[in-house]
Amino acid sequence: MVKKLTDYPKMKEIIYGILFQGEKYSYEAENGHIRIGEMFGFLKEKDGVVCVSNRIFEMKLYNIFLSEEETDTKIFTVAETEKNQFVRGGVLQMELVLQKFCEYFEEIYSDADDKDNGRRSMNFQ
Repeated sequence: MVKKLTDYPKMKEIIYGILFQGEKYSYEAENGHIRIGEMFGFLKEKDGVVCVSNRIFEMKLYNIFLSEEETDTKIFTVAETEKNQFVRGGVLQMELVLQKFCEYFEEIYSDADDKDNGRRSMNFQ
C-alpha cells in the first residue's frame, strides 16, 4: 500500500483529502488518478462520488497517513531544534557536524559492535 501511495502522489492526495478533509470528488472513470485508485482497490464509486473502497482499506490508509504525519512532525521538530547548534553567526560549524555524526554513528552501531565482543570507536581528529 505504502509503495503505491508513494508511486502515485496525486492518488495519495485524493485519498488523504477524502479521509482527513472530507473532500468529495465527482466520480469520473476516465480520470487517471481515480482509475489507478480503483485498479489497486483503494477507491470506488458510490452515488457518483469517489470513496475509499472498504472499511479495512479506510482504516489502514488512515493509520498510514497518521503515522506519516506523526513521524514527519517529530523529525521536523527535532531537526529544527538540532539545527541551531550547527549554525553560529550564519556559519556552519562543520567540525561540530562531524563530531555529532560520529556520536550518532557509534550510537547506532554500538549494539552490533557489542555483539562482536568489543566496541570500535571512531575518532577523526
